Amino acid sequence: MRKWLYFLLIIVAAYALSQAGKKGKARDPLLKSISETIGIIVWVLIIVYTVGFLYWLYTELFKQ
Repeated sequence: MRKWLYFLLIIVAAYALSQAGKKGKARDPLLKSISETIGIIVWVLIIVYTVGFLYWLYTELFKQ
């Protein structure tokens, strides 16, 4: 269970870093595209994490 929590912490930290400084003055287009890419990757990882966690929970509760 601890590995899931560490993985979630890493995902949240990566998303927070990609969102930091988004508001305010206009940024370099390259940095903007990198930030958007990181955001997409983080959302995909969150979906994968959620499916994996639900599968793990299912196997722990119903496959005994």
